[in-house]
Amino acid sequence: MKIPDTVHTKLWEHGKLNLHSGLYKVTDRIYQVRGFDLANMSIIRGDTRWIIIDCLTSTETAKAVLKLVNEHFENIPINAIILTHSHTDHYGGILGVLCSDTEKKWFCCKVFKNKLNFCKNRVRRIIHEIF
Repeated sequence: MKIPDTVHTKLWEHGKLNLHSGLYKVTDRIYQVRGFDLANMSIIRGDTRWIIIDCLTSTETAKAVLKLVNEHFENIPINAIILTHSHTDHYGGILGVLCSDTEKKWFCCKVFKNKLNFCKNRVRRIIHEIF
């Protein structure tokens, strides 16, 4: 398809790359799932458990990503969740990666913790369900 004159070539190419979805190996033990959501979920494989980096926008997309991961690997429990920053597309799917039968560590930076205080409705409900 010809790139329209009204679109910058690099933006067009970048947009096309965003259409690719799936599970990608970044390097040994580090994977990323792209194309399910606005954001990407990165996953670090420990010896016995996963560490999740960012949880996508919604519970549904986060669950779909974990389903994809479990189809490619044995069902490995999640040990920790790292939230890189306070945009909803990075923490909104946290309920999709939490399970009531496993304990998880939940990490976010101090600035994010302070900002969470301003996002009272959604975040308080999520935090209450986590703890």
